[in-house]
Amino acid sequence: MVPWRPLAAPVRLPLTLCVVCAWICGLFAPASARAEAPVELLPAIPPGSPAAGEGVVRSVIVVEASSSLRATDPKGQRKLAAELHVDLSRDGDEVAVVAFAGTAREVTSGFVTIRSPEDRATLKLAIRGIGTEGVWADFSAGLAAGRKLLEAAPGSPSDRELLLILGDESCDPDPRGPLGVAAQVARPHRMDAFCHEKVLKEIVPALGGAPVFAFGLSRSAPRAFLEALGRASGGLGMVAAEADDLPRFIAGIHARLRGTALMKGAPGAAIEVHDGAGSLDVALVAPRGAGARLLDPAGVEVPTHNEKPGEVLFVEGPAYRLFKVASPAVGAYRVAGGAGGRFVAVEGSSLWLEFVDAPEVAEVGKEIEVRVRLASASGELPSLAFLDRHELHLRGAQAASGELGCSGQLATVKPVLLRRGADGIYRARQAPRARGELCFQAELVPGPGGMLTRRSAPLVVRAVPRLKLVAAGMPAFAPVVQGQAVEAMLSLEGSEIAVPLEAQLSLEGGPGLSLSPASIALTAEGPRVFTLRVEADPAAEGGPRSVKLEVRPVKPKGHETRAILLEGEVTVVPLTFWERTHPWIAVGSGGLVLLLFGLGLFLPPRFGRRLVLRYEDRRAPEVPRTGTCVLRKQARAGFYRGARLLLGAAGPVRTGAVVELRPASGGGVVARPLGGKVVREIPAEDAVALGEPREVRAVVLKDGVFRCAPSARYEVIDTGLVFWIEVGR
Repeated sequence: MVPWRPLAAPVRLPLTLCVVCAWICGLFAPASARAEAPVELLPAIPPGSPAAGEGVVRSVIVVEASSSLRATDPKGQRKLAAELHVDLSRDGDEVAVVAFAGTAREVTSGFVTIRSPEDRATLKLAIRGIGTEGVWADFSAGLAAGRKLLEAAPGSPSDRELLLILGDESCDPDPRGPLGVAAQVARPHRMDAFCHEKVLKEIVPALGGAPVFAFGLSRSAPRAFLEALGRASGGLGMVAAEADDLPRFIAGIHARLRGTALMKGAPGAAIEVHDGAGSLDVALVAPRGAGARLLDPAGVEVPTHNEKPGEVLFVEGPAYRLFKVASPAVGAYRVAGGAGGRFVAVEGSSLWLEFVDAPEVAEVGKEIEVRVRLASASGELPSLAFLDRHELHLRGAQAASGELGCSGQLATVKPVLLRRGADGIYRARQAPRARGELCFQAELVPGPGGMLTRRSAPLVVRAVPRLKLVAAGMPAFAPVVQGQAVEAMLSLEGSEIAVPLEAQLSLEGGPGLSLSPASIALTAEGPRVFTLRVEADPAAEGGPRSVKLEVRPVKPKGHETRAILLEGEVTVVPLTFWERTHPWIAVGSGGLVLLLFGLGLFLPPRFGRRLVLRYEDRRAPEVPRTGTCVLRKQARAGFYRGARLLLGAAGPVRTGAVVELRPASGGGVVARPLGGKVVREIPAEDAVALGEPREVRAVVLKDGVFRCAPSARYEVIDTGLVFWIEVGR
């Protein structure tokens, strides 16, 4: 066993320079100089990942910053790969960056949620700031820092997490640090083995299922350890072998996360976009100035102006050009230009695998049908030709009552290949053998020409005893009058119910009849007799009619075939003309009375609010008596009776009046002399100049009345009464 010691720089430098030169030369070599690799699928998606839908992808990029990278990565390819990971991430994904050498540090102070091109730029700026000043390289420290970030991040069950590690993956810690001291005590001659054991036995089990994707830049990187790390975490570990490894590796991670096949090739090759595509990311690695463009299936150039980054985002990086197209058209995209370059493309699909109308319960010994479909969130199915390029496998397991659930057994069960129906639905039938649980999980895998991998969420169906639902007969409903209701009893005596259920009630018998309640609850020990109410609409057709009463179990799903149908007769009694119309007559009469009452209150004329009556009794000229009153207060209108004021010689009276005052249109007042009296208009005292004669005019009557002019004084001859109307304030 060779004692542990750092690899001498003179030995590592030529070796790593060869790797880097191969990388650079491979990137810029003509397409004809290399054989085209087939479309590559990374290992199967971890359980639950594709079923999670559009959950957040939370990733930690762990970048080495030790001085050994000056030799193994002089061009900073690890940082370019990290930037490509940022650009390939979707909006809404969360990314954090950690740098490690002898110790680890957070570069981004936690996760950055990608919501705009500015967020991507912030992450890439942080990545570019990582240097190569570290003297030591503790791989385990970087991995542990990434684990802590994931542990502290809140999330939901649909989220996915991963760690991406980029460096030469050496474990060369400070001998005076905790890991170095512990290694010297345990195995002083094998520092790397001690470090690897710590990672595999302590750090990886604490990741909570988050896969680790580790990329070793140097051919001297510990291949066996990286591969073991990938297997143990559910990710992938590899060492640089070809020039295409870095972009293909990063794009492969995103293809795996999206459950699609990685597409790669030289400019001019077709980039097929399939049914249900939700996004397309194309990254081209080519010499500067190659002028690569992306053409859609119609041959139109995909814009690069970023006016609508939510639809098309273009990134001009130092080593690649990236197109992110949302909702791409189905068909073949192509890269034009970019001579000497290579592209990688990742399609994001909006199609997900799901169970259709899945039952919640299954009766022991009775078959149930399990249906599976591949569809978008809106329920749209892909073409049958697309489905035929894939295979659907179904796993099923059963656990008896009292045992642990059957979900954990699915991974050990051999899957069964299902054939699609003409409607694009996959079907299978299964009957439980005993009480307990049935579990199912479907998985879609690519066949010849296929590209999509999907795994459904597990379906758990309770296996319950058989349901027996019986009824004593159709409820006996009495004749029901139009617009009224009758009640009858529904007896389900003799039914055998093992689990609580809800049954839906429906009545078929033509229009005009309604049934309540709409549903009933049934339990093992609950009531078996229920009161039903049938109501006839006022417009329902009269006479006897045949009806059907259906009692259908609806909750939980799985008992629908146990519905029972009862047939009987309900007679609708029609209303007479008076019964049908008397409510409207009563309402109309009441409305008319109310209208007449209102008219009687509000139509009679009233005196204006500001009209004031002034009067004088001049029967004793030496001592004239005067009076004043507000007309509206003195004389009020009655029910269908207008306001009026009777005026005698001494003022308002009830009898013996000489003149009657009534309100007139426009807020005026009209006066009617009574008893053949004559009225004349006299000027006011202050209107006659000193020494001038007083002009007296007789009032002309029209229809026995005259209109009182404001402030004009009127004298009723031979009575001594003088009155006039003023408008108050």
